[in-house]
Amino acid sequence: MSEHLGAMASRVDLKMSLLKDVMVEYREIKHVIDGVTKEKERLEQEKERFQHEKEMLQHEQHGQLYYMHVKFCF
Repeated sequence: MSEHLGAMASRVDLKMSLLKDVMVEYREIKHVIDGVTKEKERLEQEKERFQHEKEMLQHEQHGQLYYMHVKFCF
């Protein structure tokens, strides 16, 4: 009976050790996912900023072309 309990205790110790390893791996995976999520958010904000700058430049360019057209016509 003692051998049986010892074997069970060994299996439990092994499973606990494996669970600790798995938890470490999952924490690392979560850390990577969190980093990717933050980078994605940063890139989306940067994309929006660039899009806004592009629209502003196009608006300015359109205004300058209109001004040159009006100036040329008169």
